[in-house]
Amino acid sequence: MINSIPAPNMYPRTRISHIRREHSISKTLIDLDDALLAQAAALLGTETKKDTVNRALSEYVKFRLRVRLGERLASGALPDLADPEVMARAWR
Repeated sequence: MINSIPAPNMYPRTRISHIRREHSISKTLIDLDDALLAQAAALLGTETKKDTVNRALSEYVKFRLRVRLGERLASGALPDLADPEVMARAWR
């Protein structure tokens, strides 16, 4: 019997500066667009396919977390940021 692995939490409560990195590695055979991979490698400054894919995934996750934080801020999730008195005390 194959042990089931729980699906990762798709919406972790994670601070962008403290992204938890799992150190498990899986080997996967995938078809990649060579031209797109070359562009990504050039933009990311990576030299191997493995480094390019891992760096691209990492950058995308960080990007989506920043977008989510921006959406949260735009929705008024942190109302104190709009309060001048609170912000004045924060910068003392």
